[in-house]
Amino acid sequence: QPGRRLPYDLLEVSQSTFHPKLALLLFGTYARLLIGSGNLTRGGYGENSEMFFRRDLPYDDAAAVGLLNAVAEFLREAGQRSGGSGSQLTLVLEELGRRTRGVDAVDPTDIVFIHSMKRAILPRFLSLIPESWTVQRISLMAPFHEQEDAQSGLPDELFSVAMKMAERAKSIAKLEVEIGVSWDDS
Repeated sequence: QPGRRLPYDLLEVSQSTFHPKLALLLFGTYARLLIGSGNLTRGGYGENSEMFFRRDLPYDDAAAVGLLNAVAEFLREAGQRSGGSGSQLTLVLEELGRRTRGVDAVDPTDIVFIHSMKRAILPRFLSLIPESWTVQRISLMAPFHEQEDAQSGLPDELFSVAMKMAERAKSIAKLEVEIGVSWDDS
């Protein structure tokens, strides 16, 4: 309901850079997964221009539960990295377990949840693209990019990611690359 505050714990991760943008909301018959660019702040969820992937995951759907299990494992690992003594993450994961109990989870066929908690994202992402596929278009989208030296063009890291993805496009005459850039007046 509007105006309600949700209980939360602030768990600090200091062992490594930790910058996920994931929200998992539990409703009566489904969980809502949001992954995107918005920080969990007033700006990130109410004022800034942000992008999110959203998927509603029914508790009685085997593939949805497979995805929820992957997200839950990520959240457990994040909690372990924080070394925190908060209670809210544990309560959410326990409730999720209750709501999905008895469902034989399977890996979803239309989505893969990848993260960099244990290894880099790019090699995992590239391993998901079958060798027989040809990449024809790459879209790198974000509502903002940090200011870069005007002479450098793309930031080195962004250029590297685009080029590694484009290696799969060698067999076609033209590869189209779209880059999302900042705007002054959204």
